[in-house]
Amino acid sequence: IALAKMGAHCVGLDISSRQLAIARELVEQESVDVGLLNADGETLHMFRDGAFDVVISCFGWEFIQDLETCFRECHRVLAKDGLLIVGTVHPMSAFEWDADGRFLMVNDYFRPPYEVWQELKGDSARQGLTFFRTVEEMFATLVSAGFHVEGIWEPYPYNIEEMTDEEKRAIPYGGPFWESQYERLSKVPFSIVYKARKSD
Repeated sequence: IALAKMGAHCVGLDISSRQLAIARELVEQESVDVGLLNADGETLHMFRDGAFDVVISCFGWEFIQDLETCFRECHRVLAKDGLLIVGTVHPMSAFEWDADGRFLMVNDYFRPPYEVWQELKGDSARQGLTFFRTVEEMFATLVSAGFHVEGIWEPYPYNIEEMTDEEKRAIPYGGPFWESQYERLSKVPFSIVYKARKSD
């Protein structure tokens, strides 16, 4: 929506029909033109080679099982010198804090666990997996898929103690739960962002 407001021609993709329904509401609310597709991000067969200048993913990659295929598909649909921006959960997010919330208990960073979750909707339930990847795995897979990694960021949280309530409401991932996690998030990153460019 933000990019469409800046004049970009945008297509949004999600495997979740529920997420797309929310996206449609926001698109209508903001009066922008964004194409929305219910599809699997691992295979972008519906798009031609070199169709996009930029591919952006915000907290979607952790649900992708076949990372290499996904990155190769992103490489294929990007134009020459196209840009890939991936924001995903930090591998340190895979681990639990101790009972006092003072120490992060990292059992094995090099083999992070995966998270099994369940989404309840009425009388039905849907299970899914969240995959945590080390920084090395993400970097190496991007390079293997034909990208040149231009930057990696571990965003520090907003300084909510100095923000007004109105400013807090404008934070995309905000609210009471995240505010309760502020001390932890200011010690260990929750997210990581990769910027990579199509190199051939």
